[in-house]
Amino acid sequence: MMKEANTIKHSTVNINNILSWVSYINPIENESEYVIIFIPGNPGIIEFYDRFLEEIYKRCQIPVFGLSYPGHNSSQTALVRRVCKALYKESRCNCVFTLEEQIQHKLDFIDQYIDSNKKVILLAHSLGSYITLNVIERMKITNQLTHVVLMFPVFERTMESDIGAKSVGRVKLLFTPMLIVT
Repeated sequence: MMKEANTIKHSTVNINNILSWVSYINPIENESEYVIIFIPGNPGIIEFYDRFLEEIYKRCQIPVFGLSYPGHNSSQTALVRRVCKALYKESRCNCVFTLEEQIQHKLDFIDQYIDSNKKVILLAHSLGSYITLNVIERMKITNQLTHVVLMFPVFERTMESDIGAKSVGRVKLLFTPMLIVT
């Protein structure tokens, strides 16, 4: 008899004094030696990927964790930010985070919340692929990492395609000052 797939759950966790929103499926009865960590693309809101993460779990039966980008949490209401500041005096609850801080955030999550005996599978989409490549370079325990899956790594070869070269050219036009003569 096939077990019914668990549904996605959400939680706010403290990752080095940064309030972070996590989607997860981690059944207590599952003693898997693996864990999947998913890093989304822009805008970094993990709830956009909930059905995808449920499908991954359904097919693999491996605990799955998806991380929002700090500062991009859709759940960050004024109340959540006030509670965060009350609980974690040094917390950064309503800030803009640099790309470097986003990378460090993922490393800190692995260090703080993933058992060092677990084998890690990193799964990423779009900008998350770029973040993941940087995470891999900096991981302290490289023997913990077993697989990496990068889906649609947007920045890797954008300029090599005709559409990418045209699109980037059009976007550059938006940044060029315009002189309108009337």
